[in-house]
Amino acid sequence: MKRLYFDYNASAPLASGVKDYLLTILDRDDKNPSSVHQEGRDAKQQIEKARQQVMAMLGADKKDKLVFASGGTEANNQILRSAFKRRGEKTTILLTRIEHSSVMTTARELERVGAKLEWIEVD
Repeated sequence: MKRLYFDYNASAPLASGVKDYLLTILDRDDKNPSSVHQEGRDAKQQIEKARQQVMAMLGADKKDKLVFASGGTEANNQILRSAFKRRGEKTTILLTRIEHSSVMTTARELERVGAKLEWIEVD
């Protein structure tokens, strides 16, 4: 019997070609894209190139902004906090009781400063 694996919460297969590209970039040595020296500027240029490629794949507009995150927890925090910063106390967050703890924790923190939480039932 063939076993099927569906637990891609923390990891998932990379799209074809992505692993090879990442290894090519990583083999160039780690450089700090925040540095002002040439190596840093080159690293920053590679990140910006990747950002533009992802935005093109998503059909994003030039006015849109793409932020890379280190993982799901950081991404969840960033999107919820950004929405609250933009909308303030008008923010309503729709949640289920089975949300990841990073979503629940951030939503509860935002509720304490004025966000409204609405609960959706899961069946």
